[in-house]
Amino acid sequence: MKKYLITNSQLLLLFVATSFVLSCTKVNNTLGNEVIPDKDKLAVIQDTLTDFSIYTKSIDSVRVDEFSTSYIGSYVSAKLGRVQLTYTTELQSSITTAEGDIYFKEDGNYRIDTAYIKLSVTGVIGDVNTPLTVKLYELETNFRELYNATYAEYAPEGYFDPYYSNFDYTKYIKKEPIVTFELDMQKVYENENYIIIQLPDEYVKERILKMKNEDLTDDKSFRAIHKGYSFVAEQVLTSGTIFTITPNETSAIFELTDLDDDDIESGKKKFIFDFTHLDNSELYNQVVTTIELDPQFANSTIGIPENVINDSISNFDYSYIGGLTSAMTRLKLPIDKLSELKKHLGDTPSSAIIVMNATLVVPVYDTSIGALNSSVASIATYYDYQTPTFMPDYDLLDYNFNSAIFGGFLSRSFYVYEMDITSYVQKMLSGETDIADLDLAPTDYSLFENKMVKIANTKDNPIKLQLTYCVAK
Repeated sequence: MKKYLITNSQLLLLFVATSFVLSCTKVNNTLGNEVIPDKDKLAVIQDTLTDFSIYTKSIDSVRVDEFSTSYIGSYVSAKLGRVQLTYTTELQSSITTAEGDIYFKEDGNYRIDTAYIKLSVTGVIGDVNTPLTVKLYELETNFRELYNATYAEYAPEGYFDPYYSNFDYTKYIKKEPIVTFELDMQKVYENENYIIIQLPDEYVKERILKMKNEDLTDDKSFRAIHKGYSFVAEQVLTSGTIFTITPNETSAIFELTDLDDDDIESGKKKFIFDFTHLDNSELYNQVVTTIELDPQFANSTIGIPENVINDSISNFDYSYIGGLTSAMTRLKLPIDKLSELKKHLGDTPSSAIIVMNATLVVPVYDTSIGALNSSVASIATYYDYQTPTFMPDYDLLDYNFNSAIFGGFLSRSFYVYEMDITSYVQKMLSGETDIADLDLAPTDYSLFENKMVKIANTKDNPIKLQLTYCVAK
C-alpha cells in the first residue's frame, strides 16, 4: 500500500510540472467558430463623428404650464435682445365668503369698500431699485377654448402638461387694461412680500355686482364672467427686472356694503377670488408664463453679430442656449457620416446595425469659472422644442424618464454636456426617422434660470457623437 502514497513534496512537484505544460499550450478560443453561420458573427465597432452644424434660434412665446411659481418682467440681454415675461392665469370658482352666499340686488345701492388683488411676490432678479410698470388685462377668451378637446381627450390618465409650446397671450386679452400699477420691491418688503393692486370701481360694478348665485355653482358658469387675468410688463430699455410670483398665495379681495340694508353690518359682503390652481374636471392648465424674445432689438442697439441668430444651418463655431433669454441651439447631424456607417455591412446577409451606445458630447465655449457659474445647468434634445415634440431618449413628459440616466447636465470637470441619444441614432440608422435637425434647449429644471451657455463647435473643440455599435461580419 505504501507505493501508492504521495508525499506533500511530490504533490507540489506534480502541480508545478502540470502548470508548466499548460502555460506552454496556446488555447484556441475560436473553437467551434467554423460552425457558426456568418450572419450570427458580430463585430463591435467604436467611432466618433464630428462635422455638426449649429446656429442660435430665438424662441418666441415659450409657454410654461403648471409651475408653482410664475414670472413677470422685462429686461435686455446683452447677447440676445429684449425679453418679456408675462403671467397669465385663470381664477377658481371656489370663492371664500365671510357671510354665506353672495347675492346682489339688480338695482342695489352698494358701496365699494375694498377691491384689490394681493399679488404674492417672493423674489426679484435684476435692478431691484427700479419699479416695473405692469398692466393688468382681463382675458377675452377662456383658456378652455384654447384646446379643442374634451378634458378626457386633453388630459387623459397619466398625462401631465407640457412645459414648452407656443402661446400668444395678445390674442386672448381685452384691448384695454383694467389697471396699470408698479411692481416696486421696496413696497413688497413693506407689505410682507405682497403688492396691493387696487381695482377700479367700474370693474367691480361690471364683474362683481352683476354676479348671481348661479354664477358660482361650477367653474364653467364662473368663468363665463371671470375668464382670467394677464399681467403684462411694459418693455424696458435697460437691464430691467424679473419678479417671481406665487399663484397659490395670490388672491383678489372684495368688500362691499348694501346701503339700503337697515342693518349696515348685515349688509356687508366680503369675499375672495381664489388664485389657487387646483386639479378640476374643467381644466388642468391654469398658469401660463410666456417668454418673448426680440433679438432684433439686440441687433440694432447692441451690435450682436448677425451670424449668431440665423434662419438656416451654417458652420458657426459657437451658439447659445439660454434660460430666461429664451434661446436655443439648432443642431444638424452629419447625415453623410451616419450613412457611411453602413459601409461596414458590405455584402453580408445582415443589413442591421445594432447601436449599443450613442453619446452626444456638447462642449462649452468659455470654460472660465465665471462662465461656468453663469451657464445653464441642464439641457435636453428635442425634435421640436416649441410643439413640444420630444426625441425618443428625452421625452420629459414620460413618467419613466430619468434625467440622471440620460444626462444633459453641465460637467464642470470636463466642460461638456453629455447626452445619451442611443435610441434616436438607432432609429436614424434603421430608417425609422429621417429627422436630422435637433433642438438643444433647457429642461424644465433650468428654463427659468437667468443663465445662458455658449456652446462650442470649433475645429479644436467640436461637438461629437461617440458611437459603439455592432454589425454582422
